[in-house]
Amino acid sequence: MGIKGKIKNAVVYNLCRSYILAKWINILSLKQTYKKNESGVVIFQMGKVGSSSIYESLKAAQLEIPIYHAHVLTSDRLKATEELARTHWQPCRNPIHLWHSFILSDELRKRHQQKWKVITLVRDPIARNVSAFFETLHLLEKSNQQKLMTSNDGQDLTQLFLSKFYAHDAPINWFDDELKPVFEIDVF
Repeated sequence: MGIKGKIKNAVVYNLCRSYILAKWINILSLKQTYKKNESGVVIFQMGKVGSSSIYESLKAAQLEIPIYHAHVLTSDRLKATEELARTHWQPCRNPIHLWHSFILSDELRKRHQQKWKVITLVRDPIARNVSAFFETLHLLEKSNQQKLMTSNDGQDLTQLFLSKFYAHDAPINWFDDELKPVFEIDVF
């Protein structure tokens, strides 16, 4: 990499230390990948169900249609998820999924008359919640995280999972809270 590339990377890295600037830079970049006036395939489901594998496989197939991937699209959930991302902002962990969701939500509103192909996935609710718990453990228990991760005593983790993990009902409510209001699909 030449000196210009190194300078550009250093500038972008330092700009991205701010959540607002990182979001702005990434959304501008992401918008370039969206094909205007063309609906595509939307992979839309709760997190921790294996959707990244489906998304990456479809992208690798180099289809002639856009592929979108999101976990939340309703304005209330987008706001709540963004607040969580801002509160726990880490420059090395950009919430690209969230920023994709903002763009996709906007595109769906603009083009609500177009037909979209929607892929949604499910997973055993307990396995999904355990996976989500370990991914977000650093948000739940910063002070004791290292102790919890190295402890041989599963009781501490079990207690934390049962008492502080916020999303026990996510697998039950996600379809009614997210899929139904956005796409007017009632799976039940």
